[in-house]
Amino acid sequence: MKNSLWIGVFIGVFAPAFAYILTNYTSFVQQFFPTKPFVFYILAAAVNLVLVRIYYRRERPQDNIAKGVIISTFLGMLFILYFYKVHI
Repeated sequence: MKNSLWIGVFIGVFAPAFAYILTNYTSFVQQFFPTKPFVFYILAAAVNLVLVRIYYRRERPQDNIAKGVIISTFLGMLFILYFYKVHI
């Protein structure tokens, strides 16, 4: 696979997009985590961080892909903070 930043961004968008779909279009959050509505977003960030670890630990490190995954994770968390008006 080509070591490209854009490929990393594309790969890193999958887990947060899946978390968004599970949170907004299914009732999994209300059934399993009624008091924690952001649990799927946290799991998506954890999946992306595992992907970063995998891409950095390869025999030929693909650091640009890992950087793209980090960028998409960071931007996804900023969107959550902005759109859900989460106060830190």
